[in-house]
Order: sequence, then structure tokens, then C-alpha cells
Amino acid sequence: MMCLSLYEDQTLQRMSVAVVSLLVSKLSVEEIGQLGAEEFIIKQLLSIVQQRASVGAVDSTLKFALSALWNLTDETPKACRMFLQNQGLELYTELLETYFFDSSVQQKVLGLLNNVAEVEDLREWLMEEDLLKYILALLHSPVVEVGVSYFAGGVLANLTSCRGPEWRLDAELRNTILNKLLRVPVSGEGPGLQCLEPSRSFGAVFTAHEGIEREV
Repeated sequence: MMCLSLYEDQTLQRMSVAVVSLLVSKLSVEEIGQLGAEEFIIKQLLSIVQQRASVGAVDSTLKFALSALWNLTDETPKACRMFLQNQGLELYTELLETYFFDSSVQQKVLGLLNNVAEVEDLREWLMEEDLLKYILALLHSPVVEVGVSYFAGGVLANLTSCRGPEWRLDAELRNTILNKLLRVPVSGEGPGLQCLEPSRSFGAVFTAHEGIEREV
């Protein structure tokens, strides 16, 4: 993992990030937890994402780094907290807006944000009105791929859950989110949803449906 900080040459950096991303994807949850707990790794990957995004790059180095961060934070609350404490949320908010044209980048960004949203103690970090409005716009957008809408729904469902921090933003925004979540298919039969494996995000949307019905 030290190789992430050794190379300034773009070709060598791309190769090292690709290797790290591949290794992380092959690890067990326990092994990912051990790696995700290493703040050095989180910082280096965020630095690489920042470097590539600062020049508007849409390349494999950026996407491998995003994939590695996504996997490292999966079911790893400590890694999610390190991501937030190292200005990851600010960076990822910028990525959502800057890379609006790239569904692959957006899906990786929202996938990580959904990992954060699954951690009850960290949900308050995501309670930013502008961010949630942007994610809400992706939920039913006809111009984004189904994977983007899928993870957008997971983030919003987790944040509007009855568990976690009290909703402190505009009540009308929460109502709008809940109403739009009602329109998200949860059976896996919606357009494109059959290609997505059931996951905690899907469960969160299903739970949101049940919660909305109780509130009505």
C-alpha cells in the first residue's frame, strides 16, 4: 500500500492504484476492515482522487481510486469516519456536480456515500440540504443510469429512516424525499433493477416504504 505515495509518474501511479483496487475487491469483509482502519490509505486515495479531479481527468486512475475507497468503506464504520474527517464529503460533493456526465463516477461516489449513510452515528454528516437535493434529483432522473438512481435511493432511504439522528432540515424536503421513495420499485421488477443484486441499499428503500406507510 505504500506504493500509493511513491509514484508521481502518472503511468506508475495508475498501475499502483489499479493493483490496490484489485486487491481490495478480493478481500474479505474482515480484511477490508483492517485495511480501511489505516488512515494513511484513506488519505492517499483521497489525495489521488483530488489530483485527478483538479484537472478534470476522467481516467482509470480516478475510477480505480474511487472503487478502492468504495470497497474500503463497505461495512467499515471506522473507515467511513476517516473518510469524513479527511474532507472526503466535501470532495465527493464536488465530484457529483463536476462529473454529472459520467455515470460510472457518480455511481462510485454514491456507493461510498451510501456506505456512510448506513452508519447511524455518521448520518448527521450527510444532513446537508444542497447535497440531499442534488441526490434527490438523481433518484428519478431519466438521463442517469439505473445504478446511480439505485444508490441515490439508498442514501436517501437511510437518512430518512426512523433510526439515526433526528431530521433537522426542512420538513418539506423530508416529505418530498419520502414521497419520491414511494415511487422507487422494491420488487426488483422495475426497469433495469433486475440487473442489480439485492443489497443493504435495496433493504433500506424497502424499509423506507414501510416507514412511509406507517406515517401516512
